[in-house]
Amino acid sequence: MNDRTVEVLLVDDDHDEYLLTRPLLESCAPARLRLSWAADRDEMLEHISRKRVDVILMDYHLGAENGVDLIQELMEAGSEIPFVLLTGVANRAIDIEAMEGGAVDFLDKDGLTSLVLERFIRYAVERARLQTSEREANYLYRSLVEHIPAAFFISDASNYARKSYVSPQMVSLLDIDDNDETPWLDHIHIEHREAVAAQIAHSDLTGASPSISYQLHKRDDSLAWVHEEAVLVRNESGDPVHWHGVIYDITAQKRAEAQLYESKAELKNSNDALERSNRALQEFVYVASHDLKAPLVSIMGMATLLQQDLRGSLDGDPRTYLDRIVANAAKMRQLLEDILELSRVGSDEARSEPTDLDSVVTDVRDQLRHQLDARSATVTVDGSLPSVAVNRVHLVRVFTNLIDNAVQYTPHSREPRIWITARDMVKTWEITVGDNGGGIPPDARDKAFVMLQRLPSGRTLNPSGTGMGLAIVRRILEMNGGRCWIAESDERGTTMRLTFPKVVSDHAGNGKTPAAASEPGH
Repeated sequence: MNDRTVEVLLVDDDHDEYLLTRPLLESCAPARLRLSWAADRDEMLEHISRKRVDVILMDYHLGAENGVDLIQELMEAGSEIPFVLLTGVANRAIDIEAMEGGAVDFLDKDGLTSLVLERFIRYAVERARLQTSEREANYLYRSLVEHIPAAFFISDASNYARKSYVSPQMVSLLDIDDNDETPWLDHIHIEHREAVAAQIAHSDLTGASPSISYQLHKRDDSLAWVHEEAVLVRNESGDPVHWHGVIYDITAQKRAEAQLYESKAELKNSNDALERSNRALQEFVYVASHDLKAPLVSIMGMATLLQQDLRGSLDGDPRTYLDRIVANAAKMRQLLEDILELSRVGSDEARSEPTDLDSVVTDVRDQLRHQLDARSATVTVDGSLPSVAVNRVHLVRVFTNLIDNAVQYTPHSREPRIWITARDMVKTWEITVGDNGGGIPPDARDKAFVMLQRLPSGRTLNPSGTGMGLAIVRRILEMNGGRCWIAESDERGTTMRLTFPKVVSDHAGNGKTPAAASEPGH
């Protein structure tokens, strides 16, 4: 016992017994025992209702009442106070009756000593404490088992399929009667029964923890998907005692998996159909472009010959008409080339690879040398451009379109100025391409990347483009995981921004030393 004073209540109709017992308890040092007295049942109940009582010493004879009957009455009422029955004479029948009635122990009053009394009281209190702890542990265990979102079971150590206990959730899961004695395997769907039986046999033989999913038949013949796991519990000697297991209802999960599988199958079918449609469209574009180019080349050739043969004899409207035929035929041919290239971008299987943007811009300036020199245009790279994970051919086309557009849409009253900068955005590179051109009206910016869309006439000089350039730029960027947009635009110029995926090994930059480069025509 701990240092707390143990409150002992003596229930005896003889006050002299109280006077004899009190000195015995007072001499039980170092134990701290305090004795109170009740002469009958009513006094005992009143005392219990007012004060804490740790143990009751109950006399067998209480006038017209029987101490054992009183113990049983209190036990049935839910009392958890331990009782020790006191008898005047040794009587085996009374002793057995007392123990069966709920007494912790019994003592013969004759020859009772302080040592014996203290030992019995200590035993009664300790036993009551252990019983209380056990009840609380069992309550917590039952509460846990009966409220977790799974069915708990206990099976025999030598026969896993024989479940000696199942939690209430099992009844709810299977929608069966509490007294259902159907063998567990009979609840399992026939298609899964053999596999489950084989794993159970393996667990019984080896002690390996089973983990298996299967379907169960419910009372209404519907099926529930469950997942079962268990562990083999052993005693201190290592011998198997029983299995502890849980069964989870995974019907909703299986249903979701089936729906996901169906959705994936539908998505695959849709993607396959879209891919077939795209291939058919690309083939059509290719064939149409090829078939249209042949007569168009013939028209251009004949018109050019007419220009040459009749140059000196035609003037006025006839000459203007012929010049328009040649110019429009050239535009039509370029438009067909652009449409064909746009279709190729969508189907291009060119592998993305680390590409140095500095070298790309240098190549584009060389290709556009004639156009740049003709307008005294300047292309400036501020600092050093990074390497990006985009195919080189695609990048050349992107910067060719952007620089060519900037030159074409700059009024003749200005010398075109184009500048290019790069900014590290952690996961991507942001490239800015600015110019001092005529700008793009606000109401036209949303359509700037749409095929065949061009600036309103009168805004700048009439450009020679087909309206496909920015559409191709956007298609290339989106296909490579980037994007592009118009950041700013007014009569002083336009600022375009593009994002490119980084090279995997490129974290802080490409290791180049920043250096500005600016020269006329470059």
